[in-house]
Amino acid sequence: MQYLILIIIFISLYLSIVWLSFYLISLDKKKKDILEWPGITICIPVYNEEDSIKKTITSVNDLDYPKDKLEIIIVNDGSTDNSLNIVKKIILELKNKNIKLVNKSNGGKSSALNLALRTSKFEYFSCVDADSLVSKNSLKEIISNFNDETIGSVISSIKVNKPNTFYEKIQWIEYLLSIFARKIMSDIGTLVIGHGVLSVYKKNLLKKIGGFDSNSMTEDFEIAMRLKYYGFKTIIEKNAITYTNVPNNFYNIWKQRIRWFRGFIICNWKYKNMFLNKKYSAFGLFQMPVNIIGIFLLVFGVGWIIFNLIFNLYEFVLRVYLIDNYIFNYIFSSVSLKNFLLNQDLFLVIPLLFATLITLITIYLAHKMNSEKALYYPLSFMIYIFVYPYITFIHWVAAIFYEVFKFKKKW
Repeated sequence: MQYLILIIIFISLYLSIVWLSFYLISLDKKKKDILEWPGITICIPVYNEEDSIKKTITSVNDLDYPKDKLEIIIVNDGSTDNSLNIVKKIILELKNKNIKLVNKSNGGKSSALNLALRTSKFEYFSCVDADSLVSKNSLKEIISNFNDETIGSVISSIKVNKPNTFYEKIQWIEYLLSIFARKIMSDIGTLVIGHGVLSVYKKNLLKKIGGFDSNSMTEDFEIAMRLKYYGFKTIIEKNAITYTNVPNNFYNIWKQRIRWFRGFIICNWKYKNMFLNKKYSAFGLFQMPVNIIGIFLLVFGVGWIIFNLIFNLYEFVLRVYLIDNYIFNYIFSSVSLKNFLLNQDLFLVIPLLFATLITLITIYLAHKMNSEKALYYPLSFMIYIFVYPYITFIHWVAAIFYEVFKFKKKW
């Protein structure tokens, strides 16, 4: 078991060092010189978003982009709250003739996107979730990246909008790391992640490959995988900053992550033919295996730690019950630094310390790349390092369980 753990640690360290190496050699690519801005349709799918939809529409309407080249289609997907009335009111207030409202019965986010895709009039198509905000220059930054025929989509860099609770602050750190990782994957041509906060696609390409998958839990991830399957790239524009509201309690995080992770499992199985397929170069031979191996390392590694903690706790309780004055003797026999060090398995501790150091370096570089102050939320930072992996472990185990037993999906 000890050697197996060492192998896991070694693989984790190796992959971490490889990622850092990719970051050090990555360069910003030259953008396209735009003589005339192309037309773009932005779809805002809405389902029970009365608390955020007004800010989202205003944010999209305020984009620094020629108004005659920007079409906004708001699709109300059978909301049961006051979202529809709020949308109608804000459209009247903005007096923008290029904002359209489509009201339909509930069919899921993919159906809302496909409806807007069919009726859109411009050559580019985009999605902005109804709980998100876009920076004024974000769309121009993204459009400037469509400089060759192999690029199928460009995504923005998402940050957490005004984190308040410690759940939101932990995700603030997580999202910065996601931008960092996605930029590296984008540079080496292995990014297959879409999202709902200003991802832009070539409309004709979307239609050609069948639009968004209405049977997918994660239609944004699935469409990025499908684009890669047909030979098209997804890249990220790190200067196109967008913001999203994130779950602010354990239950909502649970629902979101289970859906994300189940979507990951489904999509990777659906496109399993790309696995170790040299036709897909670095993605098939490196990125896809690493994605899957990474989940195994997390589930097995954290699971092993939890098992050992439970086993050691059981032994401790048993000794307390069977041995007189065990707690007293245990405390006073372990107080010295010498005894503490002698009780450690340095064969495992040293690699773990090295792995922690690499993690800290990665978090620092992610903050630096995003022009954010490191350790801005110190308590959340500590929870992210020492507690969050266990929460993610639980999410993955639950997602695998749910997928095996085929629990029904929700919007």
